[in-house]
Amino acid sequence: MTVYRPGKEEKVVLENEELTGEDVLPDLRVRVAELFALPGQ
Repeated sequence: MTVYRPGKEEKVVLENEELTGEDVLPDLRVRVAELFALPGQ
């Protein structure tokens, strides 16, 4: 997954890494794989 933010370099987050909301959504933390998991997996 590639994260794009205005005024910053794009950042690639791999499947086994955690995506965070940084300063925009400070409490957001989710593994990239969870975003694409099918129900029951």
